[in-house]
Amino acid sequence: MASKVPIGQRDQMSDDPSPDVRLPSGTTGRLLASIGNLSTSLGAIHSRFAQHHDLGPRGIWIMSWISEGHGNPGAIARAMILPPSVISGDLNRLTDRELIVRQRGAADGRRLVYSLTATGRALLAEAHGNYLDLLQDKLASYPPEQLDAMLRMLFEISRHVRTHLDESER
Repeated sequence: MASKVPIGQRDQMSDDPSPDVRLPSGTTGRLLASIGNLSTSLGAIHSRFAQHHDLGPRGIWIMSWISEGHGNPGAIARAMILPPSVISGDLNRLTDRELIVRQRGAADGRRLVYSLTATGRALLAEAHGNYLDLLQDKLASYPPEQLDAMLRMLFEISRHVRTHLDESER
């Protein structure tokens, strides 16, 4: 039976409570902490919206991929680094909610292609609007050249990490 330890004390649950097991110092540690904090906060906002609209944990992301032209289940699964069976269940949920529609591909009738319904587009616009409302003014407070540099670096770091995903499973 698991002990009930308050969330704020979960570091005390570790097998190695040694205080020297911390994030790396310097730039890498600051990057990990910053991205972790931002990801956690944005994830909480995302989860609240998704839960309120019964979208499941990946519904907004899947709808976003579809809106960007990635309507094939295999492409969505690869983009989200998830098994196709997981994405299939999510696509069924969104289809049942009439947020997306399923069609056979024009060139290959065996291939399924998904697109957003008008209701799905409106809901996705609302979700994206939440992020715009939250971030737009803050981002506007930085000089454009700093934003461009930051976005370029984050994209390059993301791409670098993604290319090493297979290596990290060893």
